[in-house]
Amino acid sequence: MAPEDVTELRRLLYGLYAVCRLYNSQEEQDASALLPATTASPPPPPRGR
Repeated sequence: MAPEDVTELRRLLYGLYAVCRLYNSQEEQDASALLPATTASPPPPPRGR
């Protein structure tokens, strides 16, 4: 493999990596919008004696 081919392959792989990171962050953002808002957890039930 010629050195310029390695450089081109590296450039393409870095570009693909950037696209995948962007896509993943957008997916996480979309998924988090579907989750209900978090609230304080309810108090524990009273203990019976």
